[in-house]
Amino acid sequence: WLAAQASEVVVSPSGEVGSIGVFAVHENMARALAQKGVDVSLISAGKYKTEGHPFGALDETARAAIQANVDAHYRAFINAVAAGRGVGAAVVQENFGEGRMLRAEPALGAGMVDRIESMPALLARLAAAPGAGGRRRSRFAFAFM
Repeated sequence: WLAAQASEVVVSPSGEVGSIGVFAVHENMARALAQKGVDVSLISAGKYKTEGHPFGALDETARAAIQANVDAHYRAFINAVAAGRGVGAAVVQENFGEGRMLRAEPALGAGMVDRIESMPALLARLAAAPGAGGRRRSRFAFAFM
């Protein structure tokens, strides 16, 4: 999300970028607690305050609410990356890994990064750039692995 907002995104030859996706986790701890002899009582106010608690199974209403949140965050993520990379949301959703990481070459081919470059080469290029030495401000991201 952050790197996509940079004016240039560079990845090292052995680097990976991506993982554009969102997930949530629900753990049902009921059996583990029962085996330890622990009974849990939830006391709350508000219809949904204890929705999704880890002391029992996740019901369909809670699952749907959590999924709606995940979907909303995913849309925001996709839209922010699309705006930063100057492409449509569909391009990001279909070509930017769908939650997977992409190695440097496929990431470049998909438009996720602007170039593949080693850290020493990147630093040399930046040092030689006009305005180097702190006189120019630029937004820049470098993914290194």
